[in-house]
Amino acid sequence: MSLKNSIKFKIVSDINGRIRVRCGKYRFTEDMVTAVERYFESESYIRRVQANHHNGSILFYYDDEYRPALLDKIRSLRISSLVPITPDAQQIALM
Repeated sequence: MSLKNSIKFKIVSDINGRIRVRCGKYRFTEDMVTAVERYFESESYIRRVQANHHNGSILFYYDDEYRPALLDKIRSLRISSLVPITPDAQQIALM
């Protein structure tokens, strides 16, 4: 994995099974929030993920023994490779 294009982040809270990272204010837009969350939800060890476009934070609840895997997954995130998911697209997907 090339780290050249990997997202930069800072761990701002780290408690067993819960970690919050900050990627930078407005690092992703409001219509990218769902795409960011879905990128991580595909992993079985991630129980819940919540992204915030205002402050660029991502909150994870995960199985604690998978912390190294979670950090690797965060490092592999490429915002530019995600497709925005608008509320309309979400509604269509549910039909």
